[in-house]
Amino acid sequence: DDLSNNPATIYIYYGKGDAATTSNGANTFLFFDDFSINTLSNYTETYDSGGAACFSYDSANKSVGASTTDGKQHHLTHNTSTVDNNKIGVLIISGKDGGVTFRFQDQNNSYVLVVGDNSSGLPIIGVFKRVAGILTEIYNITSISNDAGTAHQLHIGFYGQYLSVWWDGSKVLNNVDLGSDYSSGKFGPRLTYGTCYHDDLRVGKYVDPEPGHGSW
Repeated sequence: DDLSNNPATIYIYYGKGDAATTSNGANTFLFFDDFSINTLSNYTETYDSGGAACFSYDSANKSVGASTTDGKQHHLTHNTSTVDNNKIGVLIISGKDGGVTFRFQDQNNSYVLVVGDNSSGLPIIGVFKRVAGILTEIYNITSISNDAGTAHQLHIGFYGQYLSVWWDGSKVLNNVDLGSDYSSGKFGPRLTYGTCYHDDLRVGKYVDPEPGHGSW
């Protein structure tokens, strides 16, 4: 609900272990896909010339997986949903060069957030923009750790031309200037090299600064 014009007091109760869950991702977020079923028909994979399709549905783990050694930019974007000033969340298991694409225009024009692992010798998180096929690094983070095959919660929030990133709940990047190349576009998993899994993909509203709360 929008509380900007109609403030309300919200009560949270906890400690009842036998309470039945009423959680519903689709009712909570603007977009939600937990890949509990194969929804890949709702997405389109694009990749650079010389590449081959690499994304597939992992029915055993209820997630989307991809594996490639072709070194090409692969994007799996949702067919109809777009993002502008939003916060994307995803459970990611990334090796080498996975991540998320956002404000995607087409194969040659988008922003990408790349997630590597400790064995890659590269920054764990890198933020790039691709304009007319040319990939340019905007910022990178080397201060966090990601062992190949481990799962992490990744959130990226963008408002106007500024980007913030959270890794397992901790803010690791604050208000990096993306430039004004793209204000909205499609989004989804991406991969260039290695193996990566994505699960619980969700999109919510985002403003900077985010609303706070009183004392607990």
